[in-house]
Amino acid sequence: MENRLELASRIEEVAVFRSGALVTRVAELQPQAWPEQLELGRLPLALDDGSVRVRLEPLDPADAERLPQPSDVRVEWAVPPLGEPIEPPSEAELRAADERIQRFEQRLSALEEESANFDRLTFALPARIEKEQPRPISAAAFASAADWVERAKLARAEETGRLRRELHQAREERARLQRQVAESRAERGVDEERVCKRVVVRLRGGNGTPVPARLRLDYQVPGACWRPTYVVRVSRDGLSANLALRALVAQHSGEPWERVRLVLSTADLQRRIELPVLKSQRIGRRQSEPPQRAWRAPPTGAESLFESLDSALATRGGPAALRQPVASAPVQMSEPPPGPELEPEPECAAQPELDACCVEERAPEVELKKERCAPPPAMRPPAPCAMPSAPPPALALSAKSAALGAPRRSASREQMKGAIGGARKKALRHAEPSFEEELDASEPPCEDGAPLATSGYVLEYHRLRVVAWDGPSAERGSLKPLTRRDALSTLSDAQFAAAERLARAAESLARNHVVFPVTTSAVDESCGSFDYAFRASGPVDVPNDGALHNVPLFAKDAPIETTLVVVPRESDQAVRVATLKNPLATPLLAGPAEVYLENEFLVTSRFATEPAGASIDLGLGVEPGLKVARNTHFNESTEGLLNGSLSLQHEVTIEVASRLQAAAQVEVRERLPQYLPSDKEVVIELGEVSPEWEELQQAPPHTLVGGKRWRFALKPGESRKLSYGYSVRIDSKNELVGGNRRD
Repeated sequence: MENRLELASRIEEVAVFRSGALVTRVAELQPQAWPEQLELGRLPLALDDGSVRVRLEPLDPADAERLPQPSDVRVEWAVPPLGEPIEPPSEAELRAADERIQRFEQRLSALEEESANFDRLTFALPARIEKEQPRPISAAAFASAADWVERAKLARAEETGRLRRELHQAREERARLQRQVAESRAERGVDEERVCKRVVVRLRGGNGTPVPARLRLDYQVPGACWRPTYVVRVSRDGLSANLALRALVAQHSGEPWERVRLVLSTADLQRRIELPVLKSQRIGRRQSEPPQRAWRAPPTGAESLFESLDSALATRGGPAALRQPVASAPVQMSEPPPGPELEPEPECAAQPELDACCVEERAPEVELKKERCAPPPAMRPPAPCAMPSAPPPALALSAKSAALGAPRRSASREQMKGAIGGARKKALRHAEPSFEEELDASEPPCEDGAPLATSGYVLEYHRLRVVAWDGPSAERGSLKPLTRRDALSTLSDAQFAAAERLARAAESLARNHVVFPVTTSAVDESCGSFDYAFRASGPVDVPNDGALHNVPLFAKDAPIETTLVVVPRESDQAVRVATLKNPLATPLLAGPAEVYLENEFLVTSRFATEPAGASIDLGLGVEPGLKVARNTHFNESTEGLLNGSLSLQHEVTIEVASRLQAAAQVEVRERLPQYLPSDKEVVIELGEVSPEWEELQQAPPHTLVGGKRWRFALKPGESRKLSYGYSVRIDSKNELVGGNRRD
């Protein structure tokens, strides 16, 4: 039994992306003898096995050289040794028990009513008639009637007793079924709490006395998403504002996030990124470039490595020894990657009495079957899933990192058929239906000259295992896809069905669609072509319930300029507009914003996506303290030598009066009529403007042609008069659509 140390870990940081999250767990290692393996348990079932990364960091940077190296990462299922699950009764059995009790109760009620009617029966002589002789009464009639009543009451009493006994038994049966339902629910609750995943890390090396260290574990989980929201608090004087960034976060990953450092990112966690390849420039005849391949041909001569083993076992125990299986290792999700390859030792092949443990240690180096002929003894091909050399302690290792070290090499059609096609068909006999569909969808093509798929199961090394030397002779040393049933081979069929149900339930919950409010905007739609990250200023909590939680991130103060904007042509009410500068070093994403005047709620507005340092206009509602009146005067006259043209003269006067308690910046907006450039018969001339105005510049998409504005300051109780005029010249025979008067 290897020395394994179980560590208690906690979630330190969570990075939520567009879809999914990256969780970082931390475990402390006390200064003691370095164990061979470290175990971190209580991990969610929805964890992505291929995303696990492990880092071992010293508390003191000077002790980095004394730390061991994490050389292997395995993801296992932690299933408690429970008995057979209690099957709950079906709904039909419960319904039949209730109907049976109801029938007994109805029959008993009818019998009690009949017995009460018999009790009310009486026998009496008829009333005597005066002046007549009494008539003779038959005693036999009285006796027979009384005997009939007694027999009827006795029969009903016996039937009542029988029905009550049967009713008691029916109620006990229903109570038993209800108790069985409760026990099955209680046991199912225990299963859901105890069935989980765990990560086992193997340590190698370590120099000198053990030092305190910290183990960091990173893994990806689905079922997390977010959208931004904002809260703006404007001061009473209108000179400063506080912008608080919040987020609606929902997660159903299988574990609660309590007191974690939260990072919200606009990046896509599942996006595939191809590294650029610099191609050489050559002078000469153009040649076709060979296709890039991520899979290489299986090594040849792998079966010859088992010849000494077979001969040694045959010498010791005869042919029966070859069929006798050896105790297998504990169930795990991925086999440990082989260590550095060594040259074969000639003396091992020549020994008649070969030690079984020596063979067992050398067997994992063999990973694929022989395809053609064996290579020379001095040249041994490397294993296809061989790991690179051991990295420094701060580097990340994973169950999927073997794919990074696999060199690219072309493979012929026959080799692909022998290594992938044959092993795959045999593995599919025991594979799960869901895994079979995945294998079918990701099978690399075998056509000559066609590039191999780099996302197929042949590159998912955390899903592959090497058949041990005690396995079937036709599959020894070959790669096979590891299914969930293989990982849980020690469980019975009923226990595996329960574990499979829990795993599928966890995956289904993680894929549930979260419904956000319609006022929010999706992150992928508002972030544009760049990715940004927003880090919470303090620890936060996000329960594991799949519901939306309003999580505070941080708040920034920003200077603000408040302006009263009025468009007299449309309305005489002024709107208070606050212009603030984005105080963040990152853009503001589109989302709803709640605006407060200190602690008084004003209005709900909306932010568009704005870059860093941009000015943002925010509506604060109507300001009734600014009074505006707009008066127009229209005059129509003829001009020209023969009165051939018509002049439409407009005079506009605007009066603005302040009823506020403090000085205010006012902006009055107007617009001159516009005409089509193709219509040369219409001429618009601007008259006198008092005071001078300026062009109204608006950012797209809210562009206004012909917009003008006045900007001025008004003191409390002060009023200002604005005026301008313009004329429209048209042919006297024509008339403007909608009337010649424009105001």
